[in-house]
Amino acid sequence: MSVHEDMAIDITRQLIDSLFGSDSDEKPIKKANKFSDGLSLIRAFSSLQRGENLKSPLKTVNTNSMDKKWQIWYWKPTNRQAWNWEDFLQMKTSFSTKEEFWRCYDELKGFEFGLLGSHFNYCVFREGVKPMWEDPANRGGGRWVLEFPRKKDWRHISHLNDIWLKLVRILLSITGYNGSSDDYINEICGAVLMIRHNVNKIAVWTKNADNTLKNLKIGQTLKASTGFGGKMFYTNHKSNDQKIVVNREKKIRFKENSPQ
Repeated sequence: MSVHEDMAIDITRQLIDSLFGSDSDEKPIKKANKFSDGLSLIRAFSSLQRGENLKSPLKTVNTNSMDKKWQIWYWKPTNRQAWNWEDFLQMKTSFSTKEEFWRCYDELKGFEFGLLGSHFNYCVFREGVKPMWEDPANRGGGRWVLEFPRKKDWRHISHLNDIWLKLVRILLSITGYNGSSDDYINEICGAVLMIRHNVNKIAVWTKNADNTLKNLKIGQTLKASTGFGGKMFYTNHKSNDQKIVVNREKKIRFKENSPQ
């Protein structure tokens, strides 16, 4: 790698870090515009697509009707010795308007984490897309993962529940309502709340794990909108490699040698 290429990667990382940081009052779009040669710098990352700019977070649209119908699923195995993922997957209900969503709201928040055990998934996905890696819409995709080290107190449960409900509402406002022209919206397949023994997780699934720039945009929006301050990373469904990591100090690391 040449000195110029190394400098380009370093500057590009600083640019992207600034989009995720919250220490400055300056808007991300103004920061990004400071780099007139931003596109050439972004090209230093082979995983970033050509000809696209990093701008402000995704816009939300507040209307009552949704372009897509959404479905609520849950998954809980009853026999861990003979797992067949789909056998334990159940679709609970669906909705396509704001009114229907609010009727389903209790379904999203009405469970007690302590009663779910240590292995349970709760999912909100577009109609026609199952919350499985094998689904055609998910085969080439990946997911943003937000980690919540498990603690046995009400504050942990409350925080996890708050971020989960906030994230679901944000996803619906980004991806589901009429009038949005942002081409990032179709990248999102759904969201999963994962209850586990040591670390609970929330994941947002996207269609294309190789579309790093769009995935960065989605991650930026999720972090800024939920106020989540813990570790989050983007990983490929197939390889499970962490391709993008945002640590507690809001710094981004790219796993440059990760398989594409």
